Amino acid sequence: MHIPMQSLCYGCHLKDPHFNAIEHQVKPAKKEMLERIKKNSKTEGIIVPLSDKQEVICVSCHTPHQYGVIDPEKPAGKQVINKDLEKGIIYTEHPWAQVFTADKADRLTEFNQQHKMNVEFSYQRIKQEALLRLPAKNGEMCLVCHDFKD
Repeated sequence: MHIPMQSLCYGCHLKDPHFNAIEHQVKPAKKEMLERIKKNSKTEGIIVPLSDKQEVICVSCHTPHQYGVIDPEKPAGKQVINKDLEKGIIYTEHPWAQVFTADKADRLTEFNQQHKMNVEFSYQRIKQEALLRLPAKNGEMCLVCHDFKD
């Protein structure tokens, strides 16, 4: 029996391992976003897997393999190079933390009420990324799906 791709990560990881993780695990609301994913996947030379229902899932952004397990010349193997995978993602303090935290306060309150949780948000800058198809710290990964000009 095979575990569905959208459930595979939950064997070891939390369903909400980082801010916005749950909100991203849906089918894109607009057809234009699916078209953007296909276009940017081709442009960037990466694979952005979606569930059978065309939902964004963990492996849409994250890759389960260390760099080099899949030939980096192939779309499935292109990813951010991890310098020290044992440390995983590393964050550093950021002087704009209070501004970012205030900006997310209303969304976080709504999220906590909706999911009956008490998640806290503290903005920190990404210093080292882990197992991503494209860099997130400069916004490249986000731009595969999102157009922030809209």
